[in-house]
Amino acid sequence: MAALPAKVERLVESVSSAPGECAGIRRAILAGAAPDELRPLVDKVDRAAHRVTDGDLDRLRGRGLSETAILEIVLAASLESGLRRMRAGLDAIERA
Repeated sequence: MAALPAKVERLVESVSSAPGECAGIRRAILAGAAPDELRPLVDKVDRAAHRVTDGDLDRLRGRGLSETAILEIVLAASLESGLRRMRAGLDAIERA
């Protein structure tokens, strides 16, 4: 697997280690191990982020998650999705 650029690694470390309402969940999402109850949203962010609706977020609010926690979850899901794509691209370049 190709190494990520140092700036990207620092971004991942920053998002992983920053204080917040759901740091453990952020780390799990970034490790590709989103909790089952968040998997539908994480998958939707990965496949079709433009299709995330208020209803998707309302389901999280209904489980007692705050706006801050939801933002942290969506940020981690977006970053994880982008990282997987970046790694795939870097790996393809490395194999070429």
